[in-house]
Amino acid sequence: MAVGAAMTGLRPVVEGMFMGFFLLAFNQISDNCGMLHYTSGGQFTIPTVIRGPGGVGHQLGAENSQRLESYFPSIPGIQMVACSTSYNAKGLMKAAIRSENPVGLFRACASL
Repeated sequence: MAVGAAMTGLRPVVEGMFMGFFLLAFNQISDNCGMLHYTSGGQFTIPTVIRGPGGVGHQLGAENSQRLESYFPSIPGIQMVACSTSYNAKGLMKAAIRSENPVGLFRACASL
C-alpha cells in the first residue's frame, strides 16, 4: 500500500512494531520500494519512510530483538539513517519525510 500511495504523490510512513517484522515484507521493500524508481526508468519516485525499533529491550523475545540495519544498505535506492536521541529522531524523521527517496529510519529499543 505504501508504494502505491507514494506513486500517487503521497509520502507514507511505514511503522514496523519491531524490526524483525520487516523480514515478512522484505521482498516488497527491496523490489518495489527500493528499486521501482530504477526499474521504471525514473518514471516513479517512491518517497516512503520505513521506521521501526530493533535490538534488545523491554523484555522482548528473540524474534522481536533482531537488528536488521545491515540488510537495508544493500538495497539499491534506499537511504539509511539511525537516530541516537529523541531530538535527533525528530530531525531525521522530518528530513526523511521530505526526501524523494525511500528512507529506512531505525532506532534501538533501549532508546524508547
